[in-house]
Amino acid sequence: MNKVNKKYIIIGLTLLFMILYFLIGNLIMNTIFIKDDCYYHSHEIPFHINLLFDFPSSEGFHPVPTKIGYLLFGGLGFVIGRIVVKNKS
Repeated sequence: MNKVNKKYIIIGLTLLFMILYFLIGNLIMNTIFIKDDCYYHSHEIPFHINLLFDFPSSEGFHPVPTKIGYLLFGGLGFVIGRIVVKNKS
């Protein structure tokens, strides 16, 4: 496998994981972690929720996925891409 193909695999998996986070963050994670959008108006926000979700005023202080989640999932895709490329060569 040449270097160009390796780079495309790594970039492709990184983008795939970022897109998956967009879908998972908006659809699945929101329903798993956030049962009620207004719950955290009157309750303390746990660390893992605060790390994965932001509560901007433009959204009425309701949770939306954060950019750090995209970076974490992109990094995960990069690492998995490196492992796949290393195992194929």
